[in-house]
Amino acid sequence: MDPGAGAAALAVVRRAGSLAPDAAAEALRGALAGHSGDLTIADAAARSGLALRDAELGLHRLLQLHRGHLSVTDRGELLFRFPNGLARHFAGVPAMMRWLARAGLGVVRWTARFSLTLFLLGYGSLAALGISLGIALALAALTEDATPFEGVGYVLWAVLELFSDALYWSVHPLLAPDEFAEAGGRRPRALYQRVNGFFLGPPRPRDDPKSAARVLVAEIRARQGRIGLGDVVRVTGLAPEPAGALVSRLLLDYDGEVDVSDEGAIVYAFPALRPSVGEPAVAPPAIWQRVRELQPFTGNRAGSNVAIVAATAMIAIFGWFGMSLGLPLWAAQVPFYGSLALLAWVLLRFPWHLAARRVDRAENGRRALLRLAHEGATRRSGVTVASFMTAWQRATDGEIAADALQRLLIELGGDVVTDDDGQGSWRFPTLELELGALAVLRAEADASEREVGEVEFSSLPEHEDGAVESAHS
Repeated sequence: MDPGAGAAALAVVRRAGSLAPDAAAEALRGALAGHSGDLTIADAAARSGLALRDAELGLHRLLQLHRGHLSVTDRGELLFRFPNGLARHFAGVPAMMRWLARAGLGVVRWTARFSLTLFLLGYGSLAALGISLGIALALAALTEDATPFEGVGYVLWAVLELFSDALYWSVHPLLAPDEFAEAGGRRPRALYQRVNGFFLGPPRPRDDPKSAARVLVAEIRARQGRIGLGDVVRVTGLAPEPAGALVSRLLLDYDGEVDVSDEGAIVYAFPALRPSVGEPAVAPPAIWQRVRELQPFTGNRAGSNVAIVAATAMIAIFGWFGMSLGLPLWAAQVPFYGSLALLAWVLLRFPWHLAARRVDRAENGRRALLRLAHEGATRRSGVTVASFMTAWQRATDGEIAADALQRLLIELGGDVVTDDDGQGSWRFPTLELELGALAVLRAEADASEREVGEVEFSSLPEHEDGAVESAHS
């Protein structure tokens, strides 16, 4: 193609709007195939033919997708590097595998709940009806009156209602009853929740995919629209690498800008998030102020657990008598061995429960380390290994190995330094540099950035204009 013709066409054709981040990333992926090493925004624009803004959006999107790295030079130039390349590597396969895993886990949970309901309530109902009928027959024989059989009818009605309610919640698609926020007026019975918790464990609250975005937007607005990677780590608890991917997503979603201080610290500005007509935003608490609760084994009181064990044992005894009387398989071996298997399952679940609690304790310990790291960076002073060890022990009621502690501190960006008295300590230079740069930028931030101006036109009726003006003043 004649370059002159292309230039003429470029001169007369009105430029379209900015590309979507995914489209810009796809264009860069094709243009940068096989490239290794660092890239500037200008390099990416030159290789792909994209506008600078589109090239910047695409590079940040690729950082998020391919675990790239962002660096800054002494002249304030941003450098993007993708050590693992930009090839897709069958990007759809991991997503499909994750979907299949979630679907398989849902089917397993559904099958477990449904089988549990059929077994416990089915055989428990038969045992209850059998006992009630036996008592009614004995009383009727003694009193020569059929009135006791009315009680059997009430028991039968209560059992059927309980059984139908439990079946409804067990076959409800892939969800346990206590995972519902709203149930359309129909709530599961406490008995079913307790049984579900005893044998399968209480479900953890589901993670809200937008919760991190809400927390970070509140942090941005409370910090005059300027944050650093350390702020993301502080309020989310993420390690720096996934926190960087999250920042790249924020830059795309909220029209953020990357800035570099004179000292070389990377900061992120979000001017579009500052205007507001409400009260000033309140900064969210740091992650170390939110202790992760240790998961209970069943979530039930001791009395409820004893009652469930007693009911399961009653079914086992029912099956044992059936076996001794030579009853069919469904009335003898199934209830006997099924009850034993359920009780054995509860015992086997205990090691998994202990492992989950260790994970929760380790996360609390990591948050304690993060608190000390940020406090040290704020003071621009080192933190001793003994201080980190003590913080971990208080948060977890346990010890941490020296090599494990070192790995965690390196992950947080720490370096070992020697003080004037010859004592070694950990400092976090990148975080210190970032905090200093952000303090200057926030102090220089203009309060007018938050203002929205006077209302010149409104679709509200005239009698409500005053309310609009007062809201924007």
